[in-house]
Amino acid sequence: MDQEIRDIHDLRRCGVHVFELWHFILNSKRHRKAWGETTSHGNLDLSLWRFMLAPERRKWLEKWEENSSILNPLDIRWKELISSCPVTDRIQAIKLLENTPYPEAVSLLVQFFNDDVSLVLEVLKVLKTFSPRLKIPILINALKNTDPCIRSWATMALGEIRSEAKCAIPALVRALKDEHVSVRSRAANALGQIGATRNIVPALTQALQDKNWYVCSMVARTLGQIGSDASCAVPALVETIKHRHPGMEESLMALGRIGQEASFAVPTLVKIIREEMKWSTFLNSFLTAAIEALGGIGQGATHAVPTLISVLNTPDESVHQVATSALYRITGQNFNRELT
Repeated sequence: MDQEIRDIHDLRRCGVHVFELWHFILNSKRHRKAWGETTSHGNLDLSLWRFMLAPERRKWLEKWEENSSILNPLDIRWKELISSCPVTDRIQAIKLLENTPYPEAVSLLVQFFNDDVSLVLEVLKVLKTFSPRLKIPILINALKNTDPCIRSWATMALGEIRSEAKCAIPALVRALKDEHVSVRSRAANALGQIGATRNIVPALTQALQDKNWYVCSMVARTLGQIGSDASCAVPALVETIKHRHPGMEESLMALGRIGQEASFAVPTLVKIIREEMKWSTFLNSFLTAAIEALGGIGQGATHAVPTLISVLNTPDESVHQVATSALYRITGQNFNRELT
């Protein structure tokens, strides 16, 4: 066996790619036996795995995406081999499955969901490289995880899948009531990315009562994406803009996207515009958002025309242009400074 052992050590010293070494050993009965005799554990797979995860070999692991066709994860007793390794090593091992062409690798990844949180997050990242059909069920299941970081990351990942993740909508609606802000806000955003429909408007309307302004802003954005079908949420949206907070702009834009069905909001929008006009500066996103909302409502905002005409007196050209556009959308007429 001396020659075989020398072969293996020569390959290691020469820096042969770890997976080439793996296959070199596995494909030769003589070298398999020789390798087993060189380890204290007498365990070919485990000893090789430890060799692969040695610090000086990390650079090979980081380049795995360039060699993903070399290794079929089913060839390795994955969970068994790395269960005793440090978390950092297990994370490196999971990265080996990124971009792998083998769907069976998903079942290997699932095994880590009761492991260290950092490891689970790495699993979720790797899952992004798999097809929606394979990863959606796992991501939905991750929404039940006890760790809020994992639930939050899963909601974000589902949103990134877009319309193909419609089957996740019920789970994301439940996530709107999660105890953690990041989960609730990302669930609301994910529903908009996936393409929420009028069926979940009642749940979104209820979510507008959230005590966190950022969650409310994400919910409002999703309601705006639904459009006129979200008309029953208008009263709740109006309530959110009665109190000045950073998320108010999303509610204003949502009202404009809902369109004429949001005419109920016109008096409140007019009040906001009048209040904002009292400020010394017109570089105010709330002011322009309220004006644009009236333009989006269109003919349903005719009562706001006098207020919008008064806005034309502003010295700020950008506000003037927004008001002119809104007036045109409401009345069909072109307005300019000569009218004032």
